[in-house]
Amino acid sequence: MRTTERRVAHLRTRSNRALKWFAIVAVAALGGCKKTTDPSLVIETAPVERRSIVLSAQANGTVEPIDIVEVKSKASGTIIKCQSMSDRK
Repeated sequence: MRTTERRVAHLRTRSNRALKWFAIVAVAALGGCKKTTDPSLVIETAPVERRSIVLSAQANGTVEPIDIVEVKSKASGTIIKCQSMSDRK
């Protein structure tokens, strides 16, 4: 086989592989777009209302942190005056 014939054969093989992959992807894409309605799927809805969510938990034991983080300020100095919210009125 000559070099040219080998190249042509190689290109045909590559294009055939590419065509097969394109066909597989196209069939998969079209299969995924198929619309079906599942009668067993029922979504319960309720009207919107404003209310408080009450959540309580009880446990015995010790609370331990997962990660220990050290918090520091970047500023330093002395607090001369601290104004509370009642002083601002």
